[in-house]
Amino acid sequence: MNTSALIGTARRVITILLVAAAVPAAVTATASADTILDAPHFVLSVKGTPIASFGELSAVTGQTQPALSFSPDGQIQHTKQYGQTHPPTITLTRGVGISNALWQWHIAALAGQPTARTDATITVYDAGGHALMTYLLYNAWPTKLEIAGLKAGTDIVHESVTLTCDSIQTVA
Repeated sequence: MNTSALIGTARRVITILLVAAAVPAAVTATASADTILDAPHFVLSVKGTPIASFGELSAVTGQTQPALSFSPDGQIQHTKQYGQTHPPTITLTRGVGISNALWQWHIAALAGQPTARTDATITVYDAGGHALMTYLLYNAWPTKLEIAGLKAGTDIVHESVTLTCDSIQTVA
């Protein structure tokens, strides 16, 4: 097996592990303990139109910071309270393609165009091309677009996009 094949296999294994970690507890609770999602690719669609296909979903992140609670006499109570929430983010990575749809969407967001915030979906597909699950992203926009790996030779140029949205729902 050559180096490229090993790297491809490693990426597929990492992708499977990341997807399995991102599956909500309600979904995994209803599935068999032996069920593992085999997700060789993810398709990002905006307004129902596929704009990019990715080989890696690096992270789906949502965060709420704990807040301090004070008693009426001003003393800090050491109980955890819900604090400030941060919007969910999703990071996807792929080899750079010829489409510039992601770049145009990012430029629209940088310019502050209201149309840059739009509903989007990320659909997880298995090797047979069957949809396994879909993430619904409400009012999503690309907050970061990164191109890395620009070296002469055989290296693949990677494009990574971080999307931020108001909320995420999953559909199995």
